[in-house]
Amino acid sequence: MGYTLITPENKKPKKNMLVTQSNKLVEARYSLTLYEQRLVLMMISMIEPDDDDFKDYIIRVSDFSDLIGLKSRNLYPTIKKLLVKLRERTLVIEKGKDYLITGWISSAEYVSSEGVVKLSFDAKLKPFLLQLKKEFTRQRLGQVIKFKGVYTIRIYGLLKQYQKLGSRSFSIDEFRKILGVEDGKLSVFANLKARTILQAQKEFSRQDKDGAYFSDINFTFEAIKTGRKVTGLKFNIFSQNTRPVFVPKTAPAPQEQGEQPKDETVIKLIEIGISKVKAEKYLSKYGAEYLKNKIDLLIDGLESGLVKSPAGYLTSAIIEDWTSEKVAEKKQKEEKRAKEERVRLEKLTKELREKQIINLEREFSNLERENYLKNLSEKEQTALLEEYKAQAGFTGKYAKDFSNTLASIWLLEKIPNYKERKQDYINKNLNI
Repeated sequence: MGYTLITPENKKPKKNMLVTQSNKLVEARYSLTLYEQRLVLMMISMIEPDDDDFKDYIIRVSDFSDLIGLKSRNLYPTIKKLLVKLRERTLVIEKGKDYLITGWISSAEYVSSEGVVKLSFDAKLKPFLLQLKKEFTRQRLGQVIKFKGVYTIRIYGLLKQYQKLGSRSFSIDEFRKILGVEDGKLSVFANLKARTILQAQKEFSRQDKDGAYFSDINFTFEAIKTGRKVTGLKFNIFSQNTRPVFVPKTAPAPQEQGEQPKDETVIKLIEIGISKVKAEKYLSKYGAEYLKNKIDLLIDGLESGLVKSPAGYLTSAIIEDWTSEKVAEKKQKEEKRAKEERVRLEKLTKELREKQIINLEREFSNLERENYLKNLSEKEQTALLEEYKAQAGFTGKYAKDFSNTLASIWLLEKIPNYKERKQDYINKNLNI
């Protein structure tokens, strides 16, 4: 089994280190601490686009504090505790009516003689992390690893997935489950909003001294209510200006120290975000003319708005030998997926609206019935119930009061202007 080693020369996250996950994994249900999330993201970023199997991902113990922000005087026992917990963590991945329950890592091995930890992903995660051709989300490691909120990283991934569409909706139950909020915790919406949504919004709005945002996306949100209860959320997603993360302004390329490349094609690849080693490997394997054609495809993709990550896009174009026809096909698929997602969102909105209307009708009916009966004496209520039983016949024989469904419907029809006022009540309180 091969190893991916983070060396002192390239140990810090770079602009071209991408976290690429299947959308199913982005939406999986799990709960990880901040450091556990950062470590998992680091491991995912070390996967190469052309990998067909997982490797052992090796991290020096001395690098843990730099890589995931783990600071401790007793680093070794702290790391051991972190890895033991991560080994125990489970995640649930929905697959239509089916689901997969698995772990993140299959093993974590500490080698004292080398001062490193060897980490292995669980084999069940291969379909969600390797050879991804469609329905995946890419994030820049340099951005997500800087978030400090446990839920901020998850919200970023969920919104990044829908950045092109501009909005995303959740029911409150769905939102809580995806974030891994335990039952009984943050049950009041105001608390859930403060700990998850507002915290993420605050971190997405952070700026550096030059006024550039650390996050490339931000959002506004709307609470969807059913009656007085918040039952859903709609996030409106927008892009914002950022500068390259972890890349010095004065020396954006090449990425490695030492002798600078002389070949013009290699220099272009490095400027796009491909490492010097890989750029030279691609030049040797494919030739300059082939690479120039793929760079032209990247430029076309950028102009059409198809490209999320230039380095990732170009790497796939090189390895998979994309042609202009392939790019056109990819664009059509993206547009089809976006259209399907819009239809799904419209359907979800329609369903939420219909549910809210039903709940508002029930709420108004209960209020009207209570208010109407409240103004009647006990004798009048008894007489009214007897009148209903006489008209209803056998179906009303066992009605003890107007909480009976059929009796309640009969009563509501006797209330003046009930239907008109019910519609006014719905129109006033409907917010979907």
